[in-house]
Amino acid sequence: MKTKILSLILAASTALAGLAMPVSAEKFSDISGSPYEEAVNSLAEQDIVSGRGDGRYAPDEELSRAEMVSIILRAYGSREIEDIEKFIDVPTTHWAYMQVETAYQMGIIAGTTEVTFEPDAKVTFEQAVKMLVCAMKKESKAKKLGGWPDGYIAVAEEEEVLGGVNSSKGNTINRGSMAQLVYNCLSKDSKDGYMIDWDGIADHYDWIRDEKIRGAYGSINYYDKADSADNILNKLESTGVNTIIMNLLGGPEGEPYDDSTWEGQVQMMDFAAKWDNEWDYHTFIKINFGDNGLVDNTKYGQFHPGIPLDSYFTIPCTLSDEYWEEQLIKRSEMIAGYDFVEGIVLDFEMYSGGKSQYTSKCMCDRCWNKYLTEKKLKGEWETIAPENRNAYLINNGKIDEYNKWFEGKVTERFTEIRERIHAVNPEMLIAYFPAYEWIPGMTKGLGTPEKPVIVFSENEYWGSLADTASRMQEIKENDIPAIYCPGLYPGAGALSPELTTLKISQAAPTTTGFWMYSMEHINQNDAYYGAITEGIKSLDEDLASGQLTPLPEYEINTYTASKIKGDTPTEEEWETAPFTSDFVQYQTGEPVEPKTQCKVLYSDDNFFVKIIAYDDMSNVSMGELQQRDANPWAGDCVEFFWGFDGASDCAQLVSDLNGSIWDAYSTGAGSKNTVVDFEGFTTETSFYDDRWEMSLTVPGTLDGITKIKKGDVLRLEIGRYHRNNGTNMCWAPTYGSYLGAKSLFGYVTLK
Repeated sequence: MKTKILSLILAASTALAGLAMPVSAEKFSDISGSPYEEAVNSLAEQDIVSGRGDGRYAPDEELSRAEMVSIILRAYGSREIEDIEKFIDVPTTHWAYMQVETAYQMGIIAGTTEVTFEPDAKVTFEQAVKMLVCAMKKESKAKKLGGWPDGYIAVAEEEEVLGGVNSSKGNTINRGSMAQLVYNCLSKDSKDGYMIDWDGIADHYDWIRDEKIRGAYGSINYYDKADSADNILNKLESTGVNTIIMNLLGGPEGEPYDDSTWEGQVQMMDFAAKWDNEWDYHTFIKINFGDNGLVDNTKYGQFHPGIPLDSYFTIPCTLSDEYWEEQLIKRSEMIAGYDFVEGIVLDFEMYSGGKSQYTSKCMCDRCWNKYLTEKKLKGEWETIAPENRNAYLINNGKIDEYNKWFEGKVTERFTEIRERIHAVNPEMLIAYFPAYEWIPGMTKGLGTPEKPVIVFSENEYWGSLADTASRMQEIKENDIPAIYCPGLYPGAGALSPELTTLKISQAAPTTTGFWMYSMEHINQNDAYYGAITEGIKSLDEDLASGQLTPLPEYEINTYTASKIKGDTPTEEEWETAPFTSDFVQYQTGEPVEPKTQCKVLYSDDNFFVKIIAYDDMSNVSMGELQQRDANPWAGDCVEFFWGFDGASDCAQLVSDLNGSIWDAYSTGAGSKNTVVDFEGFTTETSFYDDRWEMSLTVPGTLDGITKIKKGDVLRLEIGRYHRNNGTNMCWAPTYGSYLGAKSLFGYVTLK
């Protein structure tokens, strides 16, 4: 049985312990002027510490080991655990049972013996330090420095978190010093909480830590004409680029190899091996999944999303053993046998199947029957047609179970490919395109703590680094075995040379570096070679100084939407509704004055959105747009995304200034899978001398069952985009289900 520890449980157990409940911004009578005043007040505002219920904080009182654990979990969060009853002196009836079990399974505590924890004993200085060092993910460093207890104290000293802590080894720690210690640790984490902890990572990753990846993507045909000054690889090497990601297609001029055959793939690798030693690059070879390459996408099973569709994507079943073997695993093993290759990049952006990403968990007959067998479900379950399976799971309360089961199977499949690659070459680096958790469950399979998978992300293509830190922090806080490398897109219509220099200098220092798409685009304008050189020069200066430039910080938008009285908003309700602050664009990291305003209302069934556009973006110069950190398309339109906070599902609508809805869908990468019906949306546009306005009516449900209601917290993004010369095509940084994109999605509370 698994249990999710929630803040409500923590609060309840705190009350059972006889402690006062945390109260936001609680004021204490006994800490004014105390050296702990700032720390205590800050932690109290975050509901991490509480007083004694009589207005006192009692900084001089001691605290128990169980209380220390409870405070650390409030500070650092919790996760899903197994109920295993590890310690005989912390039974299920003990107020801190859930906290102690959680902290043990998170690696924060180890117990005083194999089976005891001594929850009511007073916590000592070194015990508190050890717990916090483990919570900060620094235990491997502590073990290298001598382990218990001196190694942990040494790490705390190195991290500079002992300032103001009035205790020492061998002594208990009081509530004042405890608050100071926790405050110091959280302050340290807030500055570099997303940064990679390299302790415990294998030595063959050292060059990434020390030099950073300075990568460029291209095809192996660029190896041809190695002695030519015009060769792209020669020119890139002179800029300081140290990594190439070579697509396994193409070949020497006049002798293209057939990449759809095994023989052609081997010929291309032999060709690359012949020329690679001409340069001093770290070489990665990229291979595709879902591209009708060596194997037709649907030869061994076709993906089905479990919903009614006139047609669906011709992409492979996610769990097809035969497809994986022939399309990915055999090629990966072959590539891993070449000495010049340091890494393999698996590209899961499926180009030939009508959809680049899986929109849901697969519910084809193969996956469905495997689920029924493992869960011992029979009878009516065995008769459900593929198009009805998603709804059946929802109606029977099994959708979350199915999704979790499916993600586990995905992790197993990716674990096999990692093990097969490392059986050939234990030091082969493994990476993937195009975004973090493109297939949920993949990252845990492809990486290990010692050999993390490299996420070559495309989310930063157009220069927006607003969410890079939050993605890296998510990886770190959840112990995901991955390291993150943002991708940039130098080229016409994307990043200008000037912006390329800036984004390299911003993206690389505190991540694993950067990679660029693509060599061909860079080579179209020699100015990019100079821009890359300048960006890498800035990176080298950062690395030499040891003062790494942090990623840019962006504000998270918030908004409160009111419920209307009737079925549709009245003019008075629109008039009194406040404007959102969602239209904050950024130019070279600085906010650009918004030229669009928006209001949101809601009813039991719908969202109502009014967008007021003061500028005609089709008349904004391309030169100006290229300086924006996210690049709109040609032709003015509005794009609307929303989803429930904490879920991955996301609904999208795009409408142009004529009120024509030309793109609407829901992505089900998270808990529930559905397709948005065009009939659920309505638009109305009005034109004025200085602006145009659009009113949208958007269904307030993603799955046809769960409806919006008062008190819900939603994630919302409404953006202005350029339509690409009338073609029904739009790609935005929010593509897929990136509800964690804090710069793009604001929080909306329904009051």
